Amino acid sequence: MFTSINNQLMKLYRWFYKKISNKFHRLFVDLTTYSIAAYFALKKFYGFSATNYLKYIFTEDSGDFLASSALWIVAYAIFMKGILLVCDKFPGDRVRSLHASGLNHCCLRINDEIKEHLKYVETNPESAHTTFPEKHNFSANITIVAKYLHEHIVNSLEGAKSRDVFLSLYTSDATPGQSLAKLNYVLHEPIKRDVITSKIIDVNDSNYQYYECVKCIHDSKSTQILSNCDGYHRSNSKRNKKVKHYIGMKIIANDIVVGFLNIELYNTVFFTTEDEIIDYVEDQLLPYKYLLEYQFLKREFFNYINTKLV
Repeated sequence: MFTSINNQLMKLYRWFYKKISNKFHRLFVDLTTYSIAAYFALKKFYGFSATNYLKYIFTEDSGDFLASSALWIVAYAIFMKGILLVCDKFPGDRVRSLHASGLNHCCLRINDEIKEHLKYVETNPESAHTTFPEKHNFSANITIVAKYLHEHIVNSLEGAKSRDVFLSLYTSDATPGQSLAKLNYVLHEPIKRDVITSKIIDVNDSNYQYYECVKCIHDSKSTQILSNCDGYHRSNSKRNKKVKHYIGMKIIANDIVVGFLNIELYNTVFFTTEDEIIDYVEDQLLPYKYLLEYQFLKREFFNYINTKLV
């Protein structure tokens, strides 16, 4: 009950913060406070008074009404300026606006690999294709992407620690013309936490029917999201109560589900609604998913070169 009330309060706070921190409201508050500060400076040092000019434009009653309105506007602006200063220090959104530096490293590695491929083509064009799968180093590449993805999630969520984020990657046995039957464990991050008990997941086995990855595989959607994990099913049941959010994504290459990425967030409630998680996935995580899909596509492409084109 306490968790539910806390989530509702956080949701209300985030809504309030979003409303008052939009750029137009901030501009109004800043211009009003700066204008009144400039007016008092002119009045202090040069004896300037706006009333001397306003009395020639407005009647006495209108001038009194204008002065009273201006007083309330200035009071509101000063009050909201203080509220914004406090809210900016304690933002309701736990997601940080962060540059995904890990993407730079991953893209640089891709470029270096392509350079290596070109070098082999230049020196030995007839047999260079046989070196492509080896030089691609699929396992090392997806490990690097997963490592930087884990690092990015930790850095982009306010208050998150390495132990609060756990991700695991599975490959599938799906092939063209044959539907997916099993998911096979490949890796997890952080690597020092060896908590994977389901190395092979049979998506048609009733023992795994409550796994979120299996639900997503049987569904048409490409992403499975849980903002509340009270009913989350995990093979290691002792840790169920610590899982606060779940994000699962199909890894798709050439219209085939070639893998599945599980992301579990522990200990801290970072989001209050599924919409917040969806926004986070779209803004922060999709580039890493595409990088994983690229590695699967590249592996498949090189295998096609050796088996079908040569």
